[in-house]
Amino acid sequence: MFGFGYTGIIASMKKLPSGGGNGALTTAWITATSETDATIISALNTLETDLTTYGLTAKIKALYPMVGGTAAKHKFNFMDARDLDAAFRLTFNGGWTHASTGALPNGTNAYADTFLSPSTSLAQNNCGFSYYSRTNRSLDYGVPCGVYNAAAYQFCTFARHSGNNMINRISTTVYSGDTYSGVTDSRGFFTASRNTAAYSKLFRNGTSLGNGAVASTGLPSEKIFIGGVSYQNNLQFPDNEEFAFNAIHDGLTDGEAANFYTAVQNFNTTLSRQV
Repeated sequence: MFGFGYTGIIASMKKLPSGGGNGALTTAWITATSETDATIISALNTLETDLTTYGLTAKIKALYPMVGGTAAKHKFNFMDARDLDAAFRLTFNGGWTHASTGALPNGTNAYADTFLSPSTSLAQNNCGFSYYSRTNRSLDYGVPCGVYNAAAYQFCTFARHSGNNMINRISTTVYSGDTYSGVTDSRGFFTASRNTAAYSKLFRNGTSLGNGAVASTGLPSEKIFIGGVSYQNNLQFPDNEEFAFNAIHDGLTDGEAANFYTAVQNFNTTLSRQV
């Protein structure tokens, strides 16, 4: 990546430069986007430092900070800021509204293709994703991000906030998934995680909503979408909430999920778009 590869990036992350310099990931993102806004750059650099401090950097496959206010800037994967499908750069489709507060799909035909396949890039019992929503959504059964296929392998969270519950499906063919009740507000930072074959977990703002005792069975090979679910690489269950952060990662422990929320909440607070 940029001449010294992903391994070199991680190695350089172990000790970020002092004296006001930017970390390697932030520097690469600036190069890709030509960003000059000092607040955005500071927020990204602090996020990079926090991810390193919490030991999360190597666990994250793709991270979309949704800063800069345009599709051209929102598309880049902070972990690998090359403008390539192989770097999991987003391609936005349908109707999106891009602003300084994030990226908002229209709930009908909008989605972003991550080009990341769970079966290729993730492990069946060590995988998850996170998203930061600024919208108390109005659609039942919308999917913030995910994928499933004809074989019923699933990697997604179905939101049903008017019914005050969510359904989490990570590495499973079980249609019902794990149901979490009492989610009366869809705003905040949600993390779906599996790091055991026996169950998955769902977190909101760093706090566990509980364990779902649905065993893992496999991962889909199709690509993950943001703003809906990919079914055989076609959009289903489109969503209508504004995203201020998205990430696809390994499974996180309770402590890691809490630390991830702390880092992301600090990031969005610096940008004055926290909820």
